Amino acid sequence: MKLKVIGWTYYDDPNYEYFETTWATHNAVLQDVKDNCYLFTGYHHQEYNYCCPVLNNGKKIIFTQRGFGGLMAKAHGYNKTYDYSLFTFPPNPRDEHFKIPKIKPDKSLIVDEKTLYETYEITADMETIATADVKNQLRLEDLDKYALIEVGDIVKLINDKHTAKYKVISVDRVKNVSVVDEYNFKYRNCNMYTEEEKKKITEKYEQASLIILLKLEYCFNLN
Repeated sequence: MKLKVIGWTYYDDPNYEYFETTWATHNAVLQDVKDNCYLFTGYHHQEYNYCCPVLNNGKKIIFTQRGFGGLMAKAHGYNKTYDYSLFTFPPNPRDEHFKIPKIKPDKSLIVDEKTLYETYEITADMETIATADVKNQLRLEDLDKYALIEVGDIVKLINDKHTAKYKVISVDRVKNVSVVDEYNFKYRNCNMYTEEEKKKITEKYEQASLIILLKLEYCFNLN
């Protein structure tokens, strides 16, 4: 989805409808924060002017204080479990080192949401196409080119024998583990495992990479 931030408003601004915080909207806001080197906290996001982003579909994105703190921490490279706390509840929200947006939403950039949908053409083997057809699922690498993939977008799977087109109906990020590993992690604290096994199960799961998991709906019209 061709989402981008067109300006910033305040958290409770009634002029903009709330839009769900999703994988794509999170990344659209994250990109704007990075591009403009913004630096402020979840407290600012909820309490200050010009700290709530508005997208080009005319809707504002609101976060919890911790949720926005996590986004800001990611933008600035804080990746450990609790490092984001600095960006959640600031010791002094008026500190000069914070950089708050001063750009009001440009309403001339608001467009019909339908015009923002994108088509992703992906070369795929027959096993991938079969999984999409039978299970209505597609697993993608967690790559920048998929950062804005959103519900309503189209995925076209292509190989030399077959082409299939699907509408995205949900987007999630999951651990790239087998069903058995997922099962072991889910039940890791039960009595069937020793303490050493529990430790190995937890480490294996936590160290696994993330992938994007799409749920799909087959499109009969390939045009």
